[in-house]
Amino acid sequence: MHPTIKSHSPVPILTYHQVAEATPRGASFRSLSVAPDDFHQQMAFLHGLGYHGLSMTALQPYLRGEREGKVFGITFDDGYLNNLTHALPVLQWYGFSSTCYVVSGLLGQINSWDAAMGVPPSELMSASHLRQWVAGRQEVGAHTRNHVHLRALDAAACNVEIVVCKQELEQITGTAVSHFCYPFGEFTQEHVEMVRLANYVTATTTRRGRCQAGDGMWELPRVPVLRRTSRLLLWWKMVSQSIALVEQLAAQHDIHVFAQQIDHQWPNVTYHLIPWPFDKPRWINQLWFAFATWWQTRRGFDVVHSHENTWHGQVQTVHVVPVRYSLLHGRHGPRWALRWLKIVTSPRLLAYLALEW
Repeated sequence: MHPTIKSHSPVPILTYHQVAEATPRGASFRSLSVAPDDFHQQMAFLHGLGYHGLSMTALQPYLRGEREGKVFGITFDDGYLNNLTHALPVLQWYGFSSTCYVVSGLLGQINSWDAAMGVPPSELMSASHLRQWVAGRQEVGAHTRNHVHLRALDAAACNVEIVVCKQELEQITGTAVSHFCYPFGEFTQEHVEMVRLANYVTATTTRRGRCQAGDGMWELPRVPVLRRTSRLLLWWKMVSQSIALVEQLAAQHDIHVFAQQIDHQWPNVTYHLIPWPFDKPRWINQLWFAFATWWQTRRGFDVVHSHENTWHGQVQTVHVVPVRYSLLHGRHGPRWALRWLKIVTSPRLLAYLALEW
């Protein structure tokens, strides 16, 4: 029997990648960069709510059900230098600890595994930087030697990536490396067993959600924090059951997601990437997205739920105040006529109204 979570209440583990200004518009996975000011505001917000951010080791008593409290885990994937320069001072200010999952074979180099996907290069921490990170009361975790796709390697190569990474990082930092993170979120039960045999205490995944009682210690879900994650949205992710609900629905139904940017994927959900032909003006892109998704969902779908103001969907949820309401509500007589004159002379307003009608 593998050890499981025994916490009486769900425990969120946050996932960050880069703490830096966003990469150039159009670059892949730019949402994985959280601006330094936003990171500071998020930590200040959670601290103000009475939460305490913890590394994976410090989080263990809560995951095992030995302690209770307003805590959350903080993890950084890949070991970017900007984690040290931008995140560490904030973590120290609020007395938080965290775990940074490091690629041991690429210390002091760049995120070369991302090049084929169009992600701009970013510097990784060196051995000296890792020692500064540990001296700052933070923790180092393992992320394989070369940030590999474990499913693409044979068992022997996988074992080297998992075991030797731990050994190298322990030698560099002089501390125990007890926590692992699966690169790209890819793993099988064979890899879980390798992680166990390598004496890692936990392993985290890219599966979205909070750690619940019964979750395996070597298959922990996390809560992603992205470039546009507001403070309120972050809090909602930490307390909401919506992620678990999606996973339950996906286990019983055929679910499809249509989006123009897909950074994380749920198991058992089919994803459709819609092209992004125009960045500006935004209203043209909105029209294109509405038409493309309507065309692809017009047949064979029992329920269509849209987060946009579009003309399709048996279940329709509008997440912003409708343009028609904000433009025309409460206007009468000449004011109503003048507003309609503004609408009919604006392609942008006409486009948004057409989507709502």
